[in-house]
Amino acid sequence: MTERQGKSRPKGKVKKTTRKSLENVAVYYLGRYDAPARHLKRILMRRVDKSARVHEIDRDEAETWV
Repeated sequence: MTERQGKSRPKGKVKKTTRKSLENVAVYYLGRYDAPARHLKRILMRRVDKSARVHEIDRDEAETWV
């Protein structure tokens, strides 16, 4: 069995979050999982936070999209 020591998988680009992209993520996620609203909000906010670190987006405005 091969083990990867100290190596993480390559990370892709962080896409800019938009209202439409969050809607698409939510629809896809709920299609796959039966998740409560608070869990979905946590997933979407994690995506907003990641995007806000890389792109110039207003986190407070994006939070209203969630």
